[in-house]
Amino acid sequence: MLRGVAGFGASSKVHTEKVLRLSLDLPLIIEVVETEEAIQSILPDLDQMIGGGLITLERARVVMYRPANVRPSPQERHRIEGLEET
Repeated sequence: MLRGVAGFGASSKVHTEKVLRLSLDLPLIIEVVETEEAIQSILPDLDQMIGGGLITLERARVVMYRPANVRPSPQERHRIEGLEET
């Protein structure tokens, strides 16, 4: 979840983060990486939970997915698209 500093809402009003403004309509970005089927299954629940906002569904191209500080094996390196086997 990321808190935005400014957003242009469906109400056609700019929402900004200001020190003196205490508001419940500040922009937020919530990103979820999951299968399309899993996302589609929760959309009806989100529709009931969210009073106003924007939901988008985008495809993600995973380039790498591994823990930090672990050297990949040659087989794992070869799986990463675009890397040549050394």
